[in-house]
Amino acid sequence: MDKNQAIFNENDIPYKELELIGISKKQIWSLDKANITALLSGKRTSLLDLSFHDNNGEEISMKGKISLYWKDSNNAGVKIHPVRPEIMNDINLKPKELERLQDNEIITKTINNEKYLVQLDPETNELLKTKIKSISIPSNIKGVELDKQQKETLKSGKELILNVDKEKI
Repeated sequence: MDKNQAIFNENDIPYKELELIGISKKQIWSLDKANITALLSGKRTSLLDLSFHDNNGEEISMKGKISLYWKDSNNAGVKIHPVRPEIMNDINLKPKELERLQDNEIITKTINNEKYLVQLDPETNELLKTKIKSISIPSNIKGVELDKQQKETLKSGKELILNVDKEKI
């Protein structure tokens, strides 16, 4: 198994870390199929109720999403994606860019001399970023061979309409 693909199996799940945020092994496996699939593929779950103790021993309860990631070649960790009251603009987006994200658009942004696609998770107000160069577009989708321009359209986060029952990709 290639750990870089962020594919996990049941033995990889860090149950002790999950318990620290108030989620038991039983609760993980009682999640619906979509959430389990998301978690095991390294994606975010839907919103969950999380509960943990801060450094002073006080209990903190919040809503958030969780995802798994590889800490090293053998150990998975848990990322918490809390619901934020507002967007944490840690990449210096301009007001117009923030507006576009709030309108459910995907934008291109250069961060540290690399181009990224950026979108907003409207449930958590988290900015989701993906390096454009790491996006792999297949040559063929649903039996339609893609040309260079169509691949670039998809790679830039834009919608592409294929001539297969006018299906939007």
